[in-house]
Amino acid sequence: MKIRVGIADDHQYDIDIAKVVMEQLLYLPEFRGVEFEFLEFLDPTKEVITNTREIDIMIVDVKMSHINGGEIAELLNEYQPDCQIIFVTNDSSFAIKGYRYNVAGFVVKPINLVNIDDYFVSALRDAVGSGEITVERNYISKSIRVSEVVYIKSAKNGSLIFTADESHLVCKFSVKQLAETYKKEFFKIDGGTLINLKYYKRHARKIRKVYLTHSDQLEHAMSISATKNIDDALFVYRHPGVRY
Repeated sequence: MKIRVGIADDHQYDIDIAKVVMEQLLYLPEFRGVEFEFLEFLDPTKEVITNTREIDIMIVDVKMSHINGGEIAELLNEYQPDCQIIFVTNDSSFAIKGYRYNVAGFVVKPINLVNIDDYFVSALRDAVGSGEITVERNYISKSIRVSEVVYIKSAKNGSLIFTADESHLVCKFSVKQLAETYKKEFFKIDGGTLINLKYYKRHARKIRKVYLTHSDQLEHAMSISATKNIDDALFVYRHPGVRY
């Protein structure tokens, strides 16, 4: 599986160091089979960032000559909301104001395995999916990545898995069991439905509806408790490096 990692910095040396350090993480057993495609942004412009698609993880220097990290984060939040953003900065106080952006974490320069490990591993897990689910189709079993699942519905003797390519697959595990196993990725919107927060688009509190992307059923009803708790679940999902 290939993960596209962007690195935006105005110093080539820092880009090269980040690449070397991050490649070391691929030796972890859970990322066996994963490879990186690095996209280098040497002091980029807004146009370059906007026109580059399918970035899974973005490592962003906060202070650059032509654009700052906050501007890049705003562009990614708008055009690529699933992208995991990690800010790199010499100013540790930036972390306080920087959380208004959808970021996975903050790293103080210089980058090394000690200070990037937790945030990058978390972002990489989100990009590849933190595990696999065994499903069946036409009586044939196979495993799919959690990241491919958009939502799950309760069914007799298990559950139905709905994927981004609109496949309907059977799983022997119940919604309750899957919710316990994949607590961070999925949110229970009613007694028999889980949604993958990766595909969350928006929700309407007054009419208790949540809207998803890449789904054959874009609109789902929510229970009263789910309506109250979805904001907290989204915060935890989008900010894995924050103690909540």
